[in-house]
Amino acid sequence: NYGEWITFSSIWSWTADKLANVEGSIFIIENFARGTYIELDSFIMELPSAKSFAPVNDACKELAINGDAENLDGGGFAPFPWFSPRMNDFQLAVHEETDTTGNVNHFFHTHGPTRSTYWSSPRIYPNSDCLALGFIYQVSIKLRLKDYGSNNLWYYLKLRGKQPLGTRDDEGKLIEDREYEKGILYCRDPISMADGWTE
Repeated sequence: NYGEWITFSSIWSWTADKLANVEGSIFIIENFARGTYIELDSFIMELPSAKSFAPVNDACKELAINGDAENLDGGGFAPFPWFSPRMNDFQLAVHEETDTTGNVNHFFHTHGPTRSTYWSSPRIYPNSDCLALGFIYQVSIKLRLKDYGSNNLWYYLKLRGKQPLGTRDDEGKLIEDREYEKGILYCRDPISMADGWTE
């Protein structure tokens, strides 16, 4: 809306080929209607700091870094290391709200109309070196839906990787080297909270 501040955040990365023979870069804000006045404040462009990565001395303490969106780079609004599954899908954003007691809460936000599929959601790559057979992991999520339809709702955590050569599926068929997905932690009975969030 005109007259309202908009918080914009994005993650940029370049390959060596993209940077070859580059003498400089430019940041452009465009596609506004002619005659529109643009005000820009608090522009930050930086490399991710240590708080966007697992602690060196305890890399397996928290597998989903900054899962609460409360200690992020970019003045608190850069979603890294979380990301959108597709470049042409929604752009993951960090929003904030203040409750009736004055507490400020930051949270990850997806723009519903630009989500291309039902499985399109914020993602993160946990440290696979911290995943081991026989270990027990605790997983929880706090979620709030807006403009939700009548479809049955359920959440799940998915592990994704490569099938090693020689692996066989549930029917005993030999699996080629390909991507493999396995859904775990299915949750069909979430607990609704008074403030609209669900755990």
